[in-house]
Amino acid sequence: FLASAVVAGQSAQGINIRAFRFSRADNRQTLVTAFVEVPYALLEAPSASGGDLKYGVVVAIYDSAGTKLNDASWPGKLRADLRAPGAVALETLDFSLAPGRYRIEAQVTDSVSGRKFSSASDLQAWGESPGASDLVLSPEMWLATGADSMPKRGERRWGNTLVTSVTRLRLTATRSRAYYLVEAYAASADSGTMAVEVTDSAGKAL
Repeated sequence: FLASAVVAGQSAQGINIRAFRFSRADNRQTLVTAFVEVPYALLEAPSASGGDLKYGVVVAIYDSAGTKLNDASWPGKLRADLRAPGAVALETLDFSLAPGRYRIEAQVTDSVSGRKFSSASDLQAWGESPGASDLVLSPEMWLATGADSMPKRGERRWGNTLVTSVTRLRLTATRSRAYYLVEAYAASADSGTMAVEVTDSAGKAL
């Protein structure tokens, strides 16, 4: 079975959306965690003196026939003084899907300028066990222990693992380690092997 992070979308305006799928065979449901990435640079402060960056988020889910199945909306707020090149905020949405093909559409509206930024992503909810979940990549993961067990803003908890959430893993000279999380599925207790490979854009194994 191949685990991959293939469910992603990006608009020309810079809004990113990525959905990670996890199988629950007992009720034939696919659990989805979707991240919407909001770059600080897209938002305007309410005055020259600064203030919070405010925006609205709308996420809608459509089936393969284009019928809207569900939507959700909520306000977002960021501290303008934390604006820095490349800084982003992550909005998170969790939901479950029956087997089939779907489309997720996300829209972010800047409360000052009124400008709208959107992105969409197609995904398939599994009808049978895929063998493995989507691959979650992160610049940081650690086991939740003691007081460090509740996720903070920008973090996500899967089981006993806390994950720094990102839509796309970007490594730098000061943040050069890559972490991954994947669920493996089996109908009964079994043994197996796991292999991990990192390749460059030309397909060369690093």
